[in-house]
Amino acid sequence: MRIDWKRHRVRLLAVGSSHWARGHSVGHLWEPPGREVPRFDLLVIGAGCGRMRLRTGWVSLRPGVCLWLRPGWAYTATQDPARPVSLSFMHFDLVDARGRLRPRHAALPPEFIDLDDPELAIAIARRMVEVCTHFGTATVTTPPYEEKVATLAAALFTSLLIELDVATDISTASPAPQVSPYCVRLVRQAVTRINADLCEMPSVAELARQSRYSVSRFPRIFKHVTGESPRQYMTGLRLRRAERLLRRTDMSVCEVAEATGYRDVSFFSRQFREHHGLSPLRYRSKRVESQPDEMPYL
Repeated sequence: MRIDWKRHRVRLLAVGSSHWARGHSVGHLWEPPGREVPRFDLLVIGAGCGRMRLRTGWVSLRPGVCLWLRPGWAYTATQDPARPVSLSFMHFDLVDARGRLRPRHAALPPEFIDLDDPELAIAIARRMVEVCTHFGTATVTTPPYEEKVATLAAALFTSLLIELDVATDISTASPAPQVSPYCVRLVRQAVTRINADLCEMPSVAELARQSRYSVSRFPRIFKHVTGESPRQYMTGLRLRRAERLLRRTDMSVCEVAEATGYRDVSFFSRQFREHHGLSPLRYRSKRVESQPDEMPYL
């Protein structure tokens, strides 16, 4: 970790939420654009889509992304007017046991943080806002807080900052991943949807639309993560299911084809032969010959 959390604590200056207006490219949190941040800010994106210019360049804003902004720097952010950004924010200081501010040049996690578990950051940030506003409608609150509120908010926020510190420390100490955690999550979601029902698998276009990538780019991301294109993955999944049904049941080839999502038994037989070098019936007879005592089961 970059911060010795036994010797440092957070001092909250403000906690709140910001919901940018639909139809506008800039949110009210950043008006006028490029204003300087006076203290540390942590932003947790809860919804929407946009971009922000950090010290290292532009980054994408999407749900689950955390931004640890530095004092003295003018940040600029824009959003997709059709998908307005909602976020939770915390203005804070990091102080040592004597109450001294952490020096600006001291090591910190990066400005842009994309956690493997984005729901954790969103949940903690949302809970902090709820606690500090007493579950009210206020969009920003400032100290002094009631003692129990201050204690809970500080504990929640410290745990989140430690999570960000540990997560980015692990990622920088290990080889750089080939794809971002965000892409991995999208592919996992797509795989879950594909596996849900072999007979009603989504099209590649549907998966791409759900992931908010183009039809040409999504298959490349999917293959980068799984080693197979979406169509190859779907075909392999269906054929593996067909293998099990042929080995373990007495279903006809037509019934197996239907159970695995094929509407054309001839097309199913052709794909099966291309994959195994045997027709479905020949595959079944070879398995029965090699395992004559195998009982049929699913």
